[in-house]
Amino acid sequence: MVSWQGREFEDGWNHRRMLVALDAAQRAGLRASVLLETTVANPEHSQVDTPVDAEVVLGWLRDVMRLYAPHHAFLRANGRPVMFVYAANRLKPPSGRPSSMRSPWAGSSRC
Repeated sequence: MVSWQGREFEDGWNHRRMLVALDAAQRAGLRASVLLETTVANPEHSQVDTPVDAEVVLGWLRDVMRLYAPHHAFLRANGRPVMFVYAANRLKPPSGRPSSMRSPWAGSSRC
């Protein structure tokens, strides 16, 4: 599991290390995934008194699905990519999204 704070954080450090982890996992016959660090999921990347921004989290999910989930070493359960979310209880639907609209993480499992 790789702690992940967005593709662009610290000049792309998270992106580079995720690619390294996936390639290393594949060579070792293992699987790798991300731990979305929601405490910094806001435009300021601040942990102090800044709420989680659902749009930032959605962007992170899109990046993970596009950039890493297709990799053969990305962790899957029943054929579906598996991601971990730190402090998932802090996530709220994006403002302006109708409550009847299906959540992008609908049907996901919590451990």
